[in-house]
Amino acid sequence: MKKLLYLLLIVPFAFTSCEKDEDKCENCGLAVEILLDQAAQDSIDVLYLETMNMTYEEYINSMYASDSEEYCGDDLTDIKATEDVVVPGMYRYYIDCN
Repeated sequence: MKKLLYLLLIVPFAFTSCEKDEDKCENCGLAVEILLDQAAQDSIDVLYLETMNMTYEEYINSMYASDSEEYCGDDLTDIKATEDVVVPGMYRYYIDCN
């Protein structure tokens, strides 16, 4: 009788999953990639280092990149579906999830 009682208590756990896809969460934020060629970026870095004590890439990231936020379910699907914005030869803005 005890075995049957234990079996009735344990069986429901066998049919439940530990994690559902809609409960999956990730941290996502806006990121910026510099698309300048290295020579152009080096010359711009000199100006930014002299005037602002940071590289051009550090400046762009401080202005436009965002802190990560946690997204789950439909919000995560929507944020991942966001298309990249590219300014040819200059920048690429995209959503970075990890």
